[in-house]
Amino acid sequence: MTTSEGIEGGEGTGERAQMSNRKEHIEFRDLKTLQDLAAVVDLQYAVWAFSNAGDAVPLQLLAVHAKRGGVLVGAWDEGKLVGFAYSMPALKGSDVSQWSHMLAVLPDYRACGLGYALKVEQRRRIAATGTELIEWTFDPLQAVNAYLNLSKLGAVSREYAENIYGPNSSSLNHGTPTDRLIVQWWIRSDRVARALAGHGRVELPADSRPANTTHRRDEVLWCEAAAGSLSSPRIHITIPMGFTEMLKVHPAAARDWREQVRRLFQSCLHAGFEADGFVLNPAESVGHYLLTRPS
Repeated sequence: MTTSEGIEGGEGTGERAQMSNRKEHIEFRDLKTLQDLAAVVDLQYAVWAFSNAGDAVPLQLLAVHAKRGGVLVGAWDEGKLVGFAYSMPALKGSDVSQWSHMLAVLPDYRACGLGYALKVEQRRRIAATGTELIEWTFDPLQAVNAYLNLSKLGAVSREYAENIYGPNSSSLNHGTPTDRLIVQWWIRSDRVARALAGHGRVELPADSRPANTTHRRDEVLWCEAAAGSLSSPRIHITIPMGFTEMLKVHPAAARDWREQVRRLFQSCLHAGFEADGFVLNPAESVGHYLLTRPS
C-alpha cells in the first residue's frame, strides 16, 4: 500500500482563481456511514489508479477504524467527496499516537490548498483527544509534498524507510521501490504553530552545505553526491521537481535519483541530522531539503 500524504498541485493564475472560488463551497465532515466509506474507497481508485483491488483500504477496515479511534475527515463539494484524510490509532514506544495512512485529493482540487486544509482539520480533531503526535509517510522525491509536510505543516523527519510498502499496482509508482520518509507532526509544538501561522522555513540558509549536486545530460537532471558535507551543522539535499513525470519519460534517471537520494538520506539521518524544512525553486525545477543536526 502506498500513501499520498500531502497531495498538492500548482496551476496557472486563472486556474488558481477558479479553484479558490470552488474552495469556498467545500464542507468538511467526519466520515461515518457506509455510504461515506464507500465513497472513500472509490476516491482511492480515482487518485491512485490501482489495478489490484488488494492495494486499496477496504470498506470493512475503514468502518472499524471509524468506530474505534480512527479519524476520517472528508471534503465535500455539493455532495461529492473530493478529498479525505484517514488516520488510525498507533503506538510509538509506549506513547499513543495517530498514524495518518492516507490523504487524497482529486486532481481538479489540488491547486486550492485542499490537502493543507484537510491536514488542519485532521489536527484539530486529533488534538481534541489529547494526542500529541501524528506520523505518516511520503515519497521523498515528491517535492511539492515535501514542501507541504515540512515547511507549511511543520513536521520533521528522522527516519527513512526503504521500500516500506513493497510493490503495488498504483500507476504513480511505475514499478519503483516505495521508499518513504516517515514524518513526525508534534501538533501542539511551537514549531507547528509557527508553520501554520505562515512562518515555516522557506529559504536556504546561507551556511547550509550541499549534500549533492545536479547536472543536466540529454535534457535530464542527474544527481551527484558532494564530498565532505556531513561535517557541516546544516546541509541540504536537492531533488528534481516533476518526479512522477520523470518516472514515465526518463525511467533510468528516475531510478538513479531513487538510489542516490536513498543513500543520501540514510547517511545523513544516521549521522544525526533531521529534515526540518523544504525550499521550492521552480525557476530551476528543483527543491531542497533542509537538514539540521540538533544540538
